[in-house]
Amino acid sequence: MMLKCLRIRSLHVQWYAVGCLLAVLASARWGAAEGQEISQKDGGMLLRIARTTLTEFLHRQTVPDLSHIPLSDRLREKRGVFVTLKERKTHELRGCIGYTAAVKELVQAVVDCTVYAATRDMRFTPLRAGEEHTVVIEISVLSPPRLVATPDEVQVGVHGVMVMQGAKSAVLLPQVALEQHWSRDELLQAVCRKAGLPDRAWEQGAQLAVFTAQVFSETTDSSSEQRTSAAPADR
Repeated sequence: MMLKCLRIRSLHVQWYAVGCLLAVLASARWGAAEGQEISQKDGGMLLRIARTTLTEFLHRQTVPDLSHIPLSDRLREKRGVFVTLKERKTHELRGCIGYTAAVKELVQAVVDCTVYAATRDMRFTPLRAGEEHTVVIEISVLSPPRLVATPDEVQVGVHGVMVMQGAKSAVLLPQVALEQHWSRDELLQAVCRKAGLPDRAWEQGAQLAVFTAQVFSETTDSSSEQRTSAAPADR
């Protein structure tokens, strides 16, 4: 369930393999319940591992050996996660790949997604050795998605949104609506359109699901910061 975040007319859009979102919602292999948080220390560790992975892979086509790195139990849980690369100077999207499902340990999923975001996002030219310094890394650790009965449950800036009907599905991360200054109606319209569904597809049988995300980001000076989309009620 490796997914891509592509840039289309400056929007951040996730495209998914057929049926994968239904499999996500049916999965019983989640490692953590909604609201279980990653500490700032662990988030910093994930960013350092992603940065090391990026450098090693671009220069030597290898990834770091994690077996000798002391990791917390939380980092060894299976979680959904996205790794986003942005241009350091312009903040434009440079690559984004992620898992919505908790199919791998969080730390290993971050390694995978870092490599793929840098080299296999087909909307962008792969990064080359030496270009790792031109991007900053953002890691979004996802909660398990949950179905909602009505779109009124969607909270802009708190929830990422998934929509699915038959073979069509799409997802938008929580931070996208804030970046685009969307209302809830605009967010729902956007995710439906990205799935190739009518604007109010949930009125015609489509399912809506929401999730939250903890977002850990390098700043332009390579330090780190944390943002979270989880409101207190979701923790």
